[in-house]
Amino acid sequence: DEDDLLNFVAKVNKVYQEKLKRPAPFMTFVICGMQSAGKSTIMERFMGSVLNIIQEGTGTRCPLDTTCIHDETAIEPKCDLSGDELNPKRAGEKLSIQETFVAITEHNKKLAVEDRFSTKQLHLVYRSKDVQNMRFVDTPGIISNKSTGKDNREDIKVILRDAMKKPNTKLCVLLEPKEFSTNPIVEFCDTTFSSREKWTEDAICLMTKFDKQLEDSRSGSKANAFLTEFLDNKINPHLVITPTLDKENLPHDELMKKRLKLLQSANSYEEE
Repeated sequence: DEDDLLNFVAKVNKVYQEKLKRPAPFMTFVICGMQSAGKSTIMERFMGSVLNIIQEGTGTRCPLDTTCIHDETAIEPKCDLSGDELNPKRAGEKLSIQETFVAITEHNKKLAVEDRFSTKQLHLVYRSKDVQNMRFVDTPGIISNKSTGKDNREDIKVILRDAMKKPNTKLCVLLEPKEFSTNPIVEFCDTTFSSREKWTEDAICLMTKFDKQLEDSRSGSKANAFLTEFLDNKINPHLVITPTLDKENLPHDELMKKRLKLLQSANSYEEE
């Protein structure tokens, strides 16, 4: 039974990470992209829940290692959250979505106050009847303009290289909805992994916030040319709707409600 197997996977991964201090042995998707590219929103679309901090600038300050488990008995999602640098009072099992959101948000804001990024992962196990079985790691966004914040490129390179060294790991690259030549994540991955061929061969590429591209009226030939440039460079982007709020500096409860509504609207849009 797949659900029982994934429960077993989560337990094995937890023993490896927390007890043995070794990499989790099962397939993991590592999500990387530029600042505000929509990495955390992609994660939330996978899960159908708002769990990670999203704000102007780099909200995610450390990797969030997540195991999603489909559980028909989990009508209300439940979470297990742990981490070497996480406030022990916020860690625990069978936490609610609200408790998990607050814990992750507070942890990232603490790192922001300390003006640092951390390679120490938070470990999240998410159980819900509405989620597919999967594993992924949400990484901090790469700052494209040094004037908007501390240059974190070398920190992120360390995090990505460390994550990709682990067995059964696949890179998931988030492209911005603009021309190939102006997508800085491509050059960043080239320099991080030595060559384009090395990372594009087995990576999955998602073009996030594609709803913005849909608003740009263009002829069919221009639209084809737009995507052809990516394909010519061995990058085959999957197009994803990832809507964002105009204002993110809101109280926790209000922010969660507004973002959940956005996630639901994106699902409805793609179904239509």
